[in-house]
Amino acid sequence: MNQRTFKGTIHVMPYTHADIAWVHTRAWHIERYTRVMDEVLELFETNPDYHYYVDTWVELIKPYIELRPNSVDKIRKYIGEGQLAVCAGQFGNVRSTNIGNETFIRNMQLGAKRWREFAPGIDLKVHSNIDVTFGHSQMPQLLSLMDIKAYYVMRPLAALDAQGIPRAFIWKGLSGDTILMYRDNGVGVFQEFERHGSTWDTNWEAAAEGLWNTYFATPAKDGTSNISLTVGVDDMRPERFAYNDTPAEYGEMIRIWNEHEESVMKYSTPNKLIEGILAEADKLKTVDGALEPTDVSFNIAVNGRAGIWWLREQADRLMVESEMIDSMAAMKNKSDYDECAYWNEWEKVLTWTPHAVQWLFRQDWREGALTLDRAALDAEKRISASCDKLVGGKLPLDSEGMALIGTHPGRKTQVIPLWIMNSDSSRSFEGIKDAQGRDVEYQIIEMPTTNSEFDILAEVQTPGAGYTTLKFEWGDTKIGTSVLEDIANIRNKLGLKPPVPVEDENYSMTNGIIDLEFCKGKLISVENKFTGQKRTSADGASFLEPVVYPIKRTAWSSDGLSDDPQPFEVESITLDEAGPLRWRITRTGKTGGFWVRQNIDLVKGEDFVRSTAQFQDPGDNSDCIIGMSIPISEDAVFNVDIPFGIEPRDVKNIKYGISERDIPGFFWGRTWANGIDKDGAVALAAVDGDKFFRAYGSPRRLVHFMAQRTQIFKSNWESYIDTFNAGGRQVFNHILMIGKECCQQDRLVELAESLRHPIRTAYIPAEEIGKEAEFINIAPSTVCLSAMYIDGGKQIIRLVQMSPNTADAAITLPFAIKNASAVNLNGKKLESDIRVNGNSFNLTIGGFKIVTLEVE
Repeated sequence: MNQRTFKGTIHVMPYTHADIAWVHTRAWHIERYTRVMDEVLELFETNPDYHYYVDTWVELIKPYIELRPNSVDKIRKYIGEGQLAVCAGQFGNVRSTNIGNETFIRNMQLGAKRWREFAPGIDLKVHSNIDVTFGHSQMPQLLSLMDIKAYYVMRPLAALDAQGIPRAFIWKGLSGDTILMYRDNGVGVFQEFERHGSTWDTNWEAAAEGLWNTYFATPAKDGTSNISLTVGVDDMRPERFAYNDTPAEYGEMIRIWNEHEESVMKYSTPNKLIEGILAEADKLKTVDGALEPTDVSFNIAVNGRAGIWWLREQADRLMVESEMIDSMAAMKNKSDYDECAYWNEWEKVLTWTPHAVQWLFRQDWREGALTLDRAALDAEKRISASCDKLVGGKLPLDSEGMALIGTHPGRKTQVIPLWIMNSDSSRSFEGIKDAQGRDVEYQIIEMPTTNSEFDILAEVQTPGAGYTTLKFEWGDTKIGTSVLEDIANIRNKLGLKPPVPVEDENYSMTNGIIDLEFCKGKLISVENKFTGQKRTSADGASFLEPVVYPIKRTAWSSDGLSDDPQPFEVESITLDEAGPLRWRITRTGKTGGFWVRQNIDLVKGEDFVRSTAQFQDPGDNSDCIIGMSIPISEDAVFNVDIPFGIEPRDVKNIKYGISERDIPGFFWGRTWANGIDKDGAVALAAVDGDKFFRAYGSPRRLVHFMAQRTQIFKSNWESYIDTFNAGGRQVFNHILMIGKECCQQDRLVELAESLRHPIRTAYIPAEEIGKEAEFINIAPSTVCLSAMYIDGGKQIIRLVQMSPNTADAAITLPFAIKNASAVNLNGKKLESDIRVNGNSFNLTIGGFKIVTLEVE
């Protein structure tokens, strides 16, 4: 097929990608988009055939209507008439792969809310996400829950073409939900050379052939009679070429095409394109499962822990916790819950969440970082206030102990950190009792100053979504002959001992479940004694090894990444702690010029190994990526967690070397990557940092990429974004787990949730000692609590079944339930089989299904 034999409709869709923060300051972007929309409205008035589409509220429309209030009625008019399409009402153009679960949902909800307030009756049926990867296999379900009919995307384009994925198809996701997908070039015809002359008819044959081969030939293979042509690119003014703003005369292109070719070309929008494709949906193939959404290489771990990713992730975690604890306090005390305040806070976070915001100019970084930091701080304050409401919080001097407050359903025994304050120097810390009056085993990690504050680990029965209480015991301080003697006596009594250098070449460490073997400072063997699994490192690689990969780079994308990293050279090893609750080896050394200090911990009762690694950025000019590495077998296959689910990663069969997949062995996961082979499973979980992994090299390693240094960006616009180094001192936390394939995945899901939402504490009065409460109980354990908040006066509970199997879920609350309904993300009631019985209800949840409940 060619341009002379295709007889369908070509939808020419003018578009400006609002890439705010990319290449320019935010102020420049806002002025540019104001100019763009001024010109779009002028074109609507002069040409009734002209169409345009926008895909974000906060980056383009919100600033425009604030700066041009007199244009509001015009915009509403053209939206109502369909000339200006909104695709599909998201608040910001976000990456589904590097924001929190609830951030993504609130982005859609708040965007739809703002658009519907602005233009009642607006059609929000097409979700556009150009320039970001289309995401994970729960996207069909999430979009369907917003009543969206189609997903209009670009990346990864060439990689999926190489896999034979159609441009138009039905995507069946992890949960079985489907969505119409249309993969477009996303940008197009934005440079003058594509015109093949000073006008479109200078050399029409060459121009038409170029358009066909570049934009139409691939989608035409799908057999549909509707295909797309986006005309536009980042920040482009309408009807002008990019970079120099010269007139593009797309109207002439359309006129001449229709004169010479058999197909019909017309101005259109994604909404009208999708209407045409939906009418011939029977021609479309169905693609089932994961479409691995690897991002472009220059987005890997930008600025590491100092990057915008971590600020967004912290805000998401804290906002979700704050809502949950405030909901529990409202259940217990019938206290107020400020719905508006929470939505306002989500709006602040989402304003700095669009995809390109990670590339902020330094003029804007301070505002963005401070806003996100303030959002996180405000959430922390609300958590503290909600904890106090929940348990009657007091000052430490007025308290008798501490409440432990959890947001993760399910009671369990675990070791948690406590910070205990003592402003009365005449007393000494003597112990802890739990809610049942039993002694609590504890280990004092440090006493920063004498007898006043204690950093403690305690083995406790932690609550499900609720709280339990601890009582502190105090005795008299024994006064010695000198301050130094007092300090020494107290430290000795508390079991605080100095680190001991490890002199032996071979040594081991155990917590009774996990055995570790070291050789010359390298972790060479990990054994899980409960499951019988043992992993031994291959020559040249070790477990939880900090590594550096040099990069060859002459432009934005990497020209090449070494097959194998520069290893970790250990310089010193000490035994810092020897139980009874934590065993810690600390080692220092270098990799690729980075000085590294790493703690390797085993904790009582835990079936995994913890690592905390500090990297100090070297002062050289090297380009590199730092990572955390474990050896992995050649035959290991992987699965990873994604928002609301788990996907396979068939790394050996992914087609690399194409566009976004420049780095062989490169793949994405949200928190962990689990390698499965004939001997069981081994997983690397990243507690913080962007989640890009690589399985590659000889010996083969599984590596989490944590931060990159890109030295070439020291001139032009790149010199203003401060992403050329790793941001100074970087600290990263990881977990290594080995076990049996059959049970490892469930453990990883549970572990990821507990890491994101740790136990909170609050000091409590005497009357609260011995009390416990659970505010939501959920069974089975595979059904996870994603969110719990109050909206419209109703209790909202969002659940997800993190298993492929259907579950009969039982939910128990601390009040009599009048009604419980399943709703979609727009609040529309859905058919469900909810059975209410007193203060509990049951419902059936399909595999990997997300269920939002309204409870009264």
